[in-house]
Amino acid sequence: MRVQAFMFYGCALFFLATDIVYWLWSKDWTGTTALGLSVGLAGLIGFYIHFTIRRLEKGNGGPLYEDDPEGEIADAAGELGFFSPHSWWPLFVALSAA
Repeated sequence: MRVQAFMFYGCALFFLATDIVYWLWSKDWTGTTALGLSVGLAGLIGFYIHFTIRRLEKGNGGPLYEDDPEGEIADAAGELGFFSPHSWWPLFVALSAA
């Protein structure tokens, strides 16, 4: 999963370069602001994934099975976590959408 964090960092760098070129060619505040927000969003998601993976690796005692180049599919077997059997959120989301 560390690769996903670096993919978002790469997207942030791409949006930053695109933002600079866009500003130099167009001098448009609206598009420049939108691209700037895209830089921030991609960086924020990359930061969250990166530090969540670091915390999981510390709790797990080593790299996760997704990051092991010698890993097998069977390494992912077992309990993945607790998932609530029901939720009220779909009802509230449907009512707000209606």
